[in-house]
Amino acid sequence: MFPEQIEFVTDGRRTTFRLRRDLTRDDAPVYEIDGSGVEARPNGSVWIRFAEGTDAASRAADIAAAGYRIERVPGYAPNAAFVTAGSIADALARLDSLRAIAGVEVVEPQMLTERQFR
Repeated sequence: MFPEQIEFVTDGRRTTFRLRRDLTRDDAPVYEIDGSGVEARPNGSVWIRFAEGTDAASRAADIAAAGYRIERVPGYAPNAAFVTAGSIADALARLDSLRAIAGVEVVEPQMLTERQFR
């Protein structure tokens, strides 16, 4: 139901989330970040960013064709949007369909983690 592994690259840094089957429930997946022991829980929202100069809202039809809808486009980044699918499982299962949209540079599922102190 949930992907075993989710990978994405942001600003040249690869992040890998691995599903923790021992902690995952039907509607609440738990992932471990980069084998660190730090747990992360997806909230069902995905951050996408288009190339500079592309208005994310104008790409709503492409986003819908990928199985998502725009939740909001932040004022500070009109070329980006938070999008969601019908469920957390749907949002995670369709990440490649967002990556396939022309002009998309970043696709990053939003994960909740415990606060980390340095």
